[in-house]
Amino acid sequence: MAPALMSGAQRRYSFRLLPADEGRPPRVVLLSCNAIEHSDERNRFDMWKRLRKQIDAGRVDLLIHCGDQIYADDIWSWHEKHDSSVTREELVAEYREEYVRLWGDNPDIREVLASCPSVMMWDDHDIYDGYGSNDDDRLPSSQRYFQAAAQAFREFQGVNNPPLDPAYLKHRDGTQVPADDSFFSCFRSNGVGFIILDGRSNRDYHRSSVLGANQHRVLDTVLDDWRKDESLRWVYVVVGVPIVHAEVAATLALLEQTGDVFGVMDDLRDNWVSPNNRGECGQLLTRLFDFMVQRPGVEVTLLGGDAHVGAVARIWSAIHTLPNGSAPEFYQVTSSGIAHPAPSGLKAVVIKQGAKRVRHALMNGERIQGALMPIPGNPGTRILWQRNFALLKLGPGDGTQWDQDKKLRVEFHAEGKPDLLEMVLVNL
Repeated sequence: MAPALMSGAQRRYSFRLLPADEGRPPRVVLLSCNAIEHSDERNRFDMWKRLRKQIDAGRVDLLIHCGDQIYADDIWSWHEKHDSSVTREELVAEYREEYVRLWGDNPDIREVLASCPSVMMWDDHDIYDGYGSNDDDRLPSSQRYFQAAAQAFREFQGVNNPPLDPAYLKHRDGTQVPADDSFFSCFRSNGVGFIILDGRSNRDYHRSSVLGANQHRVLDTVLDDWRKDESLRWVYVVVGVPIVHAEVAATLALLEQTGDVFGVMDDLRDNWVSPNNRGECGQLLTRLFDFMVQRPGVEVTLLGGDAHVGAVARIWSAIHTLPNGSAPEFYQVTSSGIAHPAPSGLKAVVIKQGAKRVRHALMNGERIQGALMPIPGNPGTRILWQRNFALLKLGPGDGTQWDQDKKLRVEFHAEGKPDLLEMVLVNL
């Protein structure tokens, strides 16, 4: 046997599970957008190295990768330009190779993935740029890429996620939901529920679909079941594209008339409050606020990525009332990207202009609204324009004990900022 193989065989390996102590809330790192090819070679892995230090220090129990773990855009663009007759099987092999190359050839990423439990949900770049928000995504030729990317996602990302309880695939009226309709995932650990929404499998801007009817039905069934869980204290809901971000309706309306000369149409259409998506945005938020009214002791936090910036937002409802007479509210934490640099050019202008408005209407009639919040240590803007990841803790200090005042502690680890950007969030 070759010496290298002998050396590898003699190494000791281990694996980690979530904390077994039921009284200890899991400490979660939120990250997204691993576009190393879009970043400077000299520092592209800096945030991965910083994350590894947090894991090695024993401060992290779970990683939530909420989209764009790979950037497979070149697969689509090369074949559309040079060989559009490629078969689905050939595409599957190329998507697999993308994962192996990205995760296997880069030790800073590989070591993080090997050292801490992860759950993952895909977004557009795991398929190709803007999937679901372009005009031709439902064509058979485009669906080959989707189907190939879905198979590779299932093998390399979805395999990490807890399998969905078959009972959740039966709707309230008894109808069965197809098991392969989406990659929706959910699980509970030590009083914390995790709902991982799939915002790509059924996204179709022209059909006003983001999650799709079947995924909403599954979410109904999950929330119905979790209402009966007396041990539940907190629910994290991964939404991928953040619900509160920048107002884009005016810019989108202009480009719909003049044409997408700047190549940003898909990003604007992706927004939850873009005109065709507002219906599902309202449905999702209403479901979550309904849940809070029926389980007032359980807090909800939305987790987003996609935007290549960091942000924190507060969302509140004027059409719901908690048993104590107050209006329910929850927070949204956005962390992006772990490798992708912040937007520039027109995209940066759209975000800066759209983020100036303090309040954002998330349903028609302003019945549910949201607002971006200032981040301490990040003066002059509510947007964190550095590459980042966020550590979420439900207790003080090392975060291994519950905070009796139901406070969420958010630590942004941002490139170029040696000190943590810390926020303590508590519902009013």
